[in-house]
Amino acid sequence: MKSLIAHSTKTIATASLLLMLMIALCPARTMAQEAETMQKITAALTSGNATALASHFNTTVALTLPVNDGTYSKKQAEQLIKMFFEKNPVNDFTTEHHGTSNDGSGYIIGELHTTQQKTFRVYVLTKKRDGIDLIQQLQIEEA
Repeated sequence: MKSLIAHSTKTIATASLLLMLMIALCPARTMAQEAETMQKITAALTSGNATALASHFNTTVALTLPVNDGTYSKKQAEQLIKMFFEKNPVNDFTTEHHGTSNDGSGYIIGELHTTQQKTFRVYVLTKKRDGIDLIQQLQIEEA
């Protein structure tokens, strides 16, 4: 009987330790996923790749561009971004600030420089939807 109790106690202790590890590592995984998403968004902006950027859009996106401002479907927003990048070929994108706000939203603030020597201020806001960070708002405004 003592052996059974000792074995049960050991099993409970092991299970408790595993549970604590899973809980402790979960935020690290979430932070790593968020960082990876932000890197992919930054890479899409740097290369002027509308398709790659749109892969991170929510089903609707609040989009502000120099000639468009509104809430668009993912597909509509992708087409508008594609036209923007065609008209303003990207030379470089520089992240000035990025992080997570108190409500868990992610953000990127930066400058997009074009081959035509224009500079645009960029603001990206992401929120989690079904555990995935998706772009809710994208603003690209002439600096």
